[in-house]
Amino acid sequence: LLSPDGSVETSFLYEERDNLYWPVGNHMVMPARTYKLHVDIPRSSEPLTATTIVPGDFEILEAAPDSVLYQDDVQFEVNVTESAYPGRQAVYVFSVESLDPTADNLTPFYREVINPDENPEDIEDVIVNESFVINEANFEIHPDGTYSIKLPWLAVAFYGPNDIVVNTLDDNMFDFVRSHTVQQGGSTFSPGEIPNVIDQVQGGTGVFGSITRRTAEVFIKDREL
Repeated sequence: LLSPDGSVETSFLYEERDNLYWPVGNHMVMPARTYKLHVDIPRSSEPLTATTIVPGDFEILEAAPDSVLYQDDVQFEVNVTESAYPGRQAVYVFSVESLDPTADNLTPFYREVINPDENPEDIEDVIVNESFVINEANFEIHPDGTYSIKLPWLAVAFYGPNDIVVNTLDDNMFDFVRSHTVQQGGSTFSPGEIPNVIDQVQGGTGVFGSITRRTAEVFIKDREL
């Protein structure tokens, strides 16, 4: 954790366990603060480093309606306070997690894509689904500085109860998501392979990023019932 002048305010130690590194102790990540990763690599003169600025905190003031017909003209909408980020407007991603992910609850688009009768295990891939990045072109700014953001229907894979998670991204996560998204669709990449990803890690490859999130719940109704 860095202080405003860039010096180290607090250090966090990690220990190796099962070939992974785990933090020693717990720490509540603080919004609008800067964290730096520093890894000394054996037999290397160059450390691995990365920095993230955590997006500012925000609140969901209203989430309405609490139930909505799938693909209705009235979309589920959240009214949120602004999440501040230095140098730019906040960018958001909706994560939609089904609380009742059954084959019968699949929405038409995902039922056609997955074909649950032949590939029931593929349902697990869309229990948590994400929208594309949402920026100022996709939400309404009110005079009091709050935002209204509509849930994109493409992110909804299941009827029934769903947790709607509003995520605001730091620069590193934003770069990763947008460079990953632009390469989706009809690709022949091997599993786990995402070439040309924008990353901000010096001395290595990966993502050291941060998000700030809030959650609401909505019931998606099948318009044919």
